[in-house]
Amino acid sequence: MKILYEDKEIIVCCKEAGIAVQSARIGQQDMVSMLNNYLAGEACGYVENGVHTVENSPEKSESRGKGPNSTGGYAKARKGQEAVQIHVVHRLDQPVEGILVFAKTKRAASELGRQVSDGRMKKIYHAVCCMEKCPERKEDSITLVDYLVRDGRNNTSFVSDQNHKDAKRSVLACRILKTVDASVGRDASGDGKVYALAEINLGTGRHHQIRVQMSHAGMPLYGDRKYNTRWEEYVLPPGEDRTPDRRMEHGVQLALCASELSFVHPVSGKQMTFAIKPQGRIFDIFGDDNFRV
Repeated sequence: MKILYEDKEIIVCCKEAGIAVQSARIGQQDMVSMLNNYLAGEACGYVENGVHTVENSPEKSESRGKGPNSTGGYAKARKGQEAVQIHVVHRLDQPVEGILVFAKTKRAASELGRQVSDGRMKKIYHAVCCMEKCPERKEDSITLVDYLVRDGRNNTSFVSDQNHKDAKRSVLACRILKTVDASVGRDASGDGKVYALAEINLGTGRHHQIRVQMSHAGMPLYGDRKYNTRWEEYVLPPGEDRTPDRRMEHGVQLALCASELSFVHPVSGKQMTFAIKPQGRIFDIFGDDNFRV
């Protein structure tokens, strides 16, 4: 976990793919417990190029979610002051990597929560899509409007008719920044399977929204086992070539990253923007030019 910014009110960090924001299963780390341990001085770490990398102490990993007097507790407060602890403001799904801001005080949590609700907090995602052929037009922004229904039993969502009793209107805008031939790893120009780098802005926040809508539009995400039925055909194997390989079933990361986050500081009122390049290996084939870091 890398901390990009921290002060008395907030902490901005990068969540790795595969780590839950909160309430992971026993024996697994989650962001809240790692940060609470960090605030309590129980995590080790190092600073490189101004970025603080935190490594949770293994012996503390089972203390997640416990209160102020437990081993994994919050930083102690002085008399008359609020105890410093992590407050969740927004979330990312466990397979998704990206930037998150957490509040360290109730006041900050309340203000940031309002920004999430009224849309002032902005997130930009980058994703790698699997497509049957190179799109005719690139760079143009495409708006997708669908009605999604959540299936809690299977932890999935699906596109339905707007008259479905549980349907929720879902809107996103996406832009294809670059395409790469999936077979030979060079810029795509004609027919054949391609990897497409997409920049995505969410207009609503629905369960698995990006993954469901992009799949429904014929642009399923790389490494998405839930919504990309042909994901194995697009797997990027290790080594020198990029030929699809079914042996790579394990260890393939979902190519979705919350790569940019903008909000107003809850106390100072200063506009703050943070950006990263996705760490998933598939993103490397597109170079660095399409990421604002």
